[in-house]
Amino acid sequence: MLYDEENLNKLYGPEVQLLPGNRLFYFDLEVPGEMTEYGVPIKRAEMLVTLKKQAAVDPIPGEFIDQFIKLYRIEQLDVEVGEYAAEPNQPNETLYRSLRFKIEKDDVLLRLSVSSAFGFVQLRKTDEQWKVIAEY
Repeated sequence: MLYDEENLNKLYGPEVQLLPGNRLFYFDLEVPGEMTEYGVPIKRAEMLVTLKKQAAVDPIPGEFIDQFIKLYRIEQLDVEVGEYAAEPNQPNETLYRSLRFKIEKDDVLLRLSVSSAFGFVQLRKTDEQWKVIAEY
């Protein structure tokens, strides 16, 4: 919502698995390798450049951020180690029929939703801090 490089550096892992259909691909984020059903790993520094572009296109005025955040429903999904699959928002958003996450021990998968759309954020504890390691 707001581009804050210092906080984003703390929030995201050094490399983030972006799943097919991630909103950043609509802002000309170059896919550095083959897109798979698990997405493609993107270096945080490259991703932040694209996040800055996205924030510039449709910034949310600061006074509305709290209201905007209240619109989201945040659920922690009960997932087991292994693979977790979910349907995308729209079938045409991804080359694959489902979004796939590789879940390791103690990972957290959050589903962020509003009435008409949702996203996923996968968190993993690294060096005593939780970091986003995958996102749709």
